[in-house]
Amino acid sequence: MTIGASAMHCLVLPGATVPSAATLELGLTSTRATIAGAPATFTITSRDAHGNPRGMGGDAWRVELRRVGVPADIVPARVRDNGDGTYSVVAMPKRKGTYTVVVSGSDGREVRSPAVELKVAAAPVAGSSSRALGNILDGLTDLVAGGGCFLF
Repeated sequence: MTIGASAMHCLVLPGATVPSAATLELGLTSTRATIAGAPATFTITSRDAHGNPRGMGGDAWRVELRRVGVPADIVPARVRDNGDGTYSVVAMPKRKGTYTVVVSGSDGREVRSPAVELKVAAAPVAGSSSRALGNILDGLTDLVAGGGCFLF
């Protein structure tokens, strides 16, 4: 804008954070899938009522994964303020299934953006955490981890 012979510049800053305007982007799990026990990463970008990125930190976000069909299975996530209006989120689901990513703002209300679902596949079998159940049959007392055997 020009007034007389002088130019005037105006700096427009974003408004206050509006939780419902925030965006949630999938990070390393861009395929919306991960393995049980592996970290799932997300990024929250704080925005004002007009969709402008805030560009500064200080917001309080709470994020959790809720397993679909199992309301009591909730996985809390860690949220780190990057100081620039973005927040790094890491969650580590330990059970396979489909999870809904739930984001709540500082007022405790859930952000009502389109639901983001994360598919969690079973982790590879680990002998150290596996169990064999059943009766011990006569003569089978020398089983060795990693060795092949058949139980009938």
